[in-house]
Amino acid sequence: MAQVADPDELAIYRILFSGIVGPVVLAKPDPAAKPKQPDAEEQAEYPDSLKKQLPGLQEATIAAFIHCRSFPALLNSKSDVGVKLIFVDKSTLDGFWRKTDVDDARRNLTLDDYRKHPEESPWARFEKRFSARDFVQVSRVGFNTTRTQALVSWYAGSDEEVLTIWLKKQNGKWTIKDSVMEAGG
Repeated sequence: MAQVADPDELAIYRILFSGIVGPVVLAKPDPAAKPKQPDAEEQAEYPDSLKKQLPGLQEATIAAFIHCRSFPALLNSKSDVGVKLIFVDKSTLDGFWRKTDVDDARRNLTLDDYRKHPEESPWARFEKRFSARDFVQVSRVGFNTTRTQALVSWYAGSDEEVLTIWLKKQNGKWTIKDSVMEAGG
């Protein structure tokens, strides 16, 4: 039987998806893919960087996050996260953007062209193709041992930023405490 997100993870994913209107496209997890293991530099520098940027964040939360952040969220089309989730093969998504980039270059389209004809923009074509306004990648959630702190990695294609989001649970309710842009994001 496939794993599913636990209630705390689902609550966190609901918070993350709450600002999105309409369906969301996610890359379908590849069951054969091996998660990327943190390299030595990441294991050495990333925890210190997070501790400096997010004072009060517990080391156990960081350790759990570093372990699980390369795993995709345990979501499926029936997951109750407040929006419809559409799962598409990663190769289909990559092919869509690659074809879009090649077509736009061939036609010499520029940002000014998109401003004059927004229906020609890659995002307009994405919305038409997938009936969704955004593409999201979200990691598994790393929790501290008491499950009162959590970290999750979030990438929204329309923002082109990767965020590490820190959440805290108080009185049984998860809230976003802070976020930082990941290096290279």
